[in-house]
Amino acid sequence: MPVAGYNNRVPDLRLARTLLSCLMLVALLPGCGPDAPGPAPEEAARLAAAAGDLPAAIEGYRTAIRQRPDDIRLRLELSELLLQSGDGASAEGLLRRAVSMGVHERRVQVGLARAAFLQGQWPELLAITTVREGLPAADRFELLLFHAHAQLRISNVSTEAIRETFHAAFGLLDDFPDTLDAPDAWARLAQVRKEWPQAEAAYQHFRCAGPAEALDDAPPVDPGQRVLKVGPSQTLKTPSAAARVAQDGDVIEIDAAVYRGDVAVWKQNNLLIRGVGGRPHLRANGRNAQGKAIWVLEGENTRVENIEFSGARVRDRNGAGIRLQGDGLEVTGCYFHHNENGILTNNSPTSEVVVRNTEFAHNGHGDGLSHNIYVGQLASFVMEGSYSHHARVGHLVKSRAARNIIRYNRLMDEDDGTSSYLIDLPEGGNAVIVGNELMKGPRSENPAMIAFGAERQGTDAEGLYVVNNTFYSRYLDATFVHNHTTAEAVVANNLMAGAPGRILAGPGGKQGNMMRPGLGLADPASFDFRILAGSPAIDAGVAVSVPGGDVAVPMREYTHVAGSQPRPAVWTVDVGAREYCEATAPRVAAN
Repeated sequence: MPVAGYNNRVPDLRLARTLLSCLMLVALLPGCGPDAPGPAPEEAARLAAAAGDLPAAIEGYRTAIRQRPDDIRLRLELSELLLQSGDGASAEGLLRRAVSMGVHERRVQVGLARAAFLQGQWPELLAITTVREGLPAADRFELLLFHAHAQLRISNVSTEAIRETFHAAFGLLDDFPDTLDAPDAWARLAQVRKEWPQAEAAYQHFRCAGPAEALDDAPPVDPGQRVLKVGPSQTLKTPSAAARVAQDGDVIEIDAAVYRGDVAVWKQNNLLIRGVGGRPHLRANGRNAQGKAIWVLEGENTRVENIEFSGARVRDRNGAGIRLQGDGLEVTGCYFHHNENGILTNNSPTSEVVVRNTEFAHNGHGDGLSHNIYVGQLASFVMEGSYSHHARVGHLVKSRAARNIIRYNRLMDEDDGTSSYLIDLPEGGNAVIVGNELMKGPRSENPAMIAFGAERQGTDAEGLYVVNNTFYSRYLDATFVHNHTTAEAVVANNLMAGAPGRILAGPGGKQGNMMRPGLGLADPASFDFRILAGSPAIDAGVAVSVPGGDVAVPMREYTHVAGSQPRPAVWTVDVGAREYCEATAPRVAAN
């Protein structure tokens, strides 16, 4: 009888070694010439087994046992042949008789497991294979495979239990490749994976962890570009000094130091301004440029990296770390805190703003009109891998751009934040919000987490896609997504934990979302939103169709502080912002 995932060639490796030894003994026996009498039943049985004649070998062993009923060795060898022939019941009888004659049950555990398998005795097989400690690696591997087969056929065994069994088998192969004849063992596992989706899912979870990748490394400096050095020990002592002499296309490298009261207007195009040797800190100390910000960017296509901005305040109560007046801005690895706005942009239908791996904290005047980040009426806004928290009454992210992609960020009030919306897109447009961790605190100024089209209520919009985010609420009766437009929002595969609330207000479809207090998160009280083993969110996502491509498919996940890494692609997508991966998951009980 063929057995899925098992090698049924005759003889198998273990029996072949036994038979080879026996044949060598037979060859050395006296009286083996052409005139010698025929071999004894035991010797004839071994010769038949070596030739692949199982019926003759089995009959020879039975004859030998009748002659020597107390010979345990004969019973064990016959049981191996019976298992190869598919006669599990007869093999089980011989093995249990051997145990009653004094053989330790561990010695015949693999044989008993195979006998139970052949007879389809799944509960018995599960019990036989549960204890595996103290056995050689090869025997443990066999028992793990049998244990998995029993679990797969018993309806009330959890997916997590099946996954753990396969993970143990995969781990043995990694630890003992030579002992287990790894190529053959992996081939057997491949067959099981092909036949059982649970086995394939377990394998993917076992192999899912990979090295973290940096997101969009800084471009190298072109040899033809001019580099201006700024710092206390440089000729140019302050960033404002560099701003006065810079030319289009320059690279400005600012040494790590605190630059108190130094503000600047940058008029040049295609500048790369970055901190080196650490993160330089621009502390406003009551000063501002043009009554607007610490830095006013009037040129086009500016890139700012690794700079800290704090303390911007102006008469109009909207002082910003960066005020964008020209078209095009990319901000990477920066930190904006305790300003009235972190970043504030102009309105331009041709401008694009990208913010990556950047932290925003405690920005806002406190009147609800200034925010951690405030993007005007631009062509597009992208924010990813960033951390925005503790806005003072205003919003964590506010954008009037025609197209918004907000992905793989951590946006939260935490315990004492007083923000209004976590994400406010007041003019609607087209928005994709995917793979974010969003947390509303008990002191928030507004029950909604995401607001769409609040200033254009009842109008049409291109679309809102809220996919694979993790929401956590400490605000009683919060609304996770409030769609004020007439467009149908798509709200899918979101994990919503904490205090109960409303998934969607306004038109739209909901699919694949999960809402309940715990949902198998590692430690949401400490903002650890990794999924635990056993979480119902694992492999529970649904396919989401998004016009225009796969932009709503989560490809990365947030890493703290202000970063992201590739999200493992493991079987069916998990619900929420993170994918369960055995190699990285916390090993504690699920909630």
